Amino acid sequence: MDHNLPITQHILEAVATLTANNPSAVFSREQIRQQGGISRADWHASYSPTFQCMRSDQPGGAPQVAERYQNVFLLSQIS
Repeated sequence: MDHNLPITQHILEAVATLTANNPSAVFSREQIRQQGGISRADWHASYSPTFQCMRSDQPGGAPQVAERYQNVFLLSQIS
């Protein structure tokens, strides 16, 4: 992973790798963090809030991201 990428792009690249064989695959934030080689501290400080804003339900308190990165992820409820 290129750590010089914007956070949004870094997240998308990690997800692209995780879903390469199955575009509908369900993945966790932890899997994204690990795939991207992101430390827990960096994930919690910067990546997690950005990921929140990339979700389709855009929960409150998330930072704004460029429109092309909005509504990228659909929250899945697994029972």
